[in-house]
Amino acid sequence: MEKKTQDTSHKWCPRPRHVIYVAHYDSMACFLKPNGQKQPPGRRLLRPISPDRRHRCLWPISTDGGLFGCRSSSMWIRLMSDSSVLSSPAMVKWLRLLIISLLCTGCLAQASAWWLMSQMQMSAVSGSSPALCDLIPGLGRRQRRLCQLHPDVMKAISDGIRRGVAECQTQFAGYRWNCTTVEGGGFGRIILKLGSREAAFVYSISTASVVHSIARSCSTSQISDCSCDRRRVGRGQDSQGEFSWGGCSDNLPYAISFARKFIDSKDRRSRDGRALMNLHNNRAGRKAVKRNLKIQCKCHGVSGSCATRTCWRALPHLSIIGADLADKYHEALQVTVNPNGEGLIPADHRRYDFLYGPKAALFQRKRINRAELVYFEPSPDYCEADIRTGKI
Repeated sequence: MEKKTQDTSHKWCPRPRHVIYVAHYDSMACFLKPNGQKQPPGRRLLRPISPDRRHRCLWPISTDGGLFGCRSSSMWIRLMSDSSVLSSPAMVKWLRLLIISLLCTGCLAQASAWWLMSQMQMSAVSGSSPALCDLIPGLGRRQRRLCQLHPDVMKAISDGIRRGVAECQTQFAGYRWNCTTVEGGGFGRIILKLGSREAAFVYSISTASVVHSIARSCSTSQISDCSCDRRRVGRGQDSQGEFSWGGCSDNLPYAISFARKFIDSKDRRSRDGRALMNLHNNRAGRKAVKRNLKIQCKCHGVSGSCATRTCWRALPHLSIIGADLADKYHEALQVTVNPNGEGLIPADHRRYDFLYGPKAALFQRKRINRAELVYFEPSPDYCEADIRTGKI
């Protein structure tokens, strides 16, 4: 008798209880029963699934690119419950829609899930209630710890991300790729899948806007851990003569330090080629903020004269930094991973193969400026509309 082949068109795995496979999110989740009570301890619906059981999944929840298919990732979660919870067809339908919505809002979790903070009300986080930090999908252990210890900084980061998205759209208004966002999903799959110029700009402007937001929040007393940068005291001098340091300087050192610890945390642990690209462009974003820091002064004297001046260091409007990074976008350098595994080198390094030894290594290091943007892959053709990748 001929053995029947398994029908893979079913929605659910053929088991007494419903099983749904979804991509892994590094966050806690708890299913609420219809009566509103939480699942008892040990009965959480999110459980790890062993590799030898993944083949049983007949219905993968997927996005347009199949990023969340059954076999496309090494990390999975099994969402399970007994028939008493999922016996109702309405409950099954509701749960399916819930998971798909979570996938759509979390499509950046594998790249830089901290961007998803812009979609959450970070003002609800308090030092004594870190629950919201646990609900941000994809945060690493150190990022979650920083979120719990510095809730007011998280609010500044959330605001910075939103401003970064708006600035990206402003800088690329009128371009084929105009930083279009997929609703609820940040900048769309293009930054997740391609190491393109656009990805380089998105990482740099996001980091720059976060640094800008934290520094401004410090100087306006919105963050309890920092205030004005008062390291410069005494007399100073510029093209207009001498002045006295005073006022309230934007606290850029604190902002850069915190942003580096928070944003670079996960990429520093992986250190693969894409992580090196992300780290480089994050650093370029921080340098753009520092490069545009200016001195502002206030005159003191009779009848508006400028007999003496008090000056402080202030950040410009984010649009100035955005324009600076947009110029870097057009001059971005294509790179590849060094064959010895140490850092990035220009993609056209083969034309310099006649150089050997320390001289070649020194030449290659000089070719990549820390302030410039780098990318791996050429940009796709944006003349063809595709909302999934931000092409309109």
